[in-house]
Amino acid sequence: MTFIMVLAYLMMTSKNDDLVDADYYEKGISYNVEYQKKTQVLRDQAAPKVMIHDQQLNLLFNQQATGNVKLIRTADKTMDKSMTLKTDSLNQFNIPISGIATGLWKLRIDWTSEGVDYLYEKEVML
Repeated sequence: MTFIMVLAYLMMTSKNDDLVDADYYEKGISYNVEYQKKTQVLRDQAAPKVMIHDQQLNLLFNQQATGNVKLIRTADKTMDKSMTLKTDSLNQFNIPISGIATGLWKLRIDWTSEGVDYLYEKEVML
């Protein structure tokens, strides 16, 4: 009985809740914009090809792209990585993955190509 009471006390006084985003309200407001960007990827068949080769995560786009790439670790948000995206002359962007923990990651790419905004999300195993 004491164990249950201590556990209940710890749950009530805990300030961390990893199941709820700190900025959930702002994300809710911008959901329509994100949805339109995701459907634009489908309409234009603009989903980048994602490959892992030689300790690099390779992203191959149909056209030149600029934007942001985020690697999100669902198990521990302190391990999340964010970087600026700018493709090379071959429409590629390479992310070195040496030193990044192995396991399941969520790849989130928010980019613009020829004035059109896109958003693509995919789970990758590193």
